[in-house]
Amino acid sequence: MVELWAAHDIFLAAWDPGFRQIQMETYNLDVARILQGSFDALVGCSLVDVILMILARQWIVSIWHITRDQNLVADRVVALCRDPSIGSRVFDLVPDAFNDLVRKEAEVG
Repeated sequence: MVELWAAHDIFLAAWDPGFRQIQMETYNLDVARILQGSFDALVGCSLVDVILMILARQWIVSIWHITRDQNLVADRVVALCRDPSIGSRVFDLVPDAFNDLVRKEAEVG
């Protein structure tokens, strides 16, 4: 259910400033199937219904299932940015720790 709330928040965060074409990747296969409308596990769930209404708006949303290994860099960025303060964090240079992850992720992808 946490992944569905995250998807809900991501879609609203993209819609509100005017993005009209987005691509979402998730390594949770059930969430990908639910959001693609090909899995009826949570049909009638109010959260899923709200998300599907958001997805039905006039925009293009692509939802992809990826393996966990294809998400190594994103997971590492999240870990680096965990902070109790709210806001954005900008990296001027790619941290050295990412070089091996990018290479490994490219091999999997």
